[in-house]
Amino acid sequence: MLRERDQLVPILEALGKRHAEYGAKVEDYAVIGETPIYCIEITLDSNFSSEAKSAWPEVYQWVSDVMIGATSR
Repeated sequence: MLRERDQLVPILEALGKRHAEYGAKVEDYAVIGETPIYCIEITLDSNFSSEAKSAWPEVYQWVSDVMIGATSR
């Protein structure tokens, strides 16, 4: 999992607030989460390990939770 979470939180919170200003809704995060993994998989091809692929849903969930949480304050 991500090592420097405490450094990422303020960045992700600011990003979440900007996304809300652009009109992003909570339900949009689930749909958008599929796109990065697809792009990473295509770009890295055989260098995209099964461990990284299986970790992605947990990482994305954490990122989106932080971003969404910033908009509810």
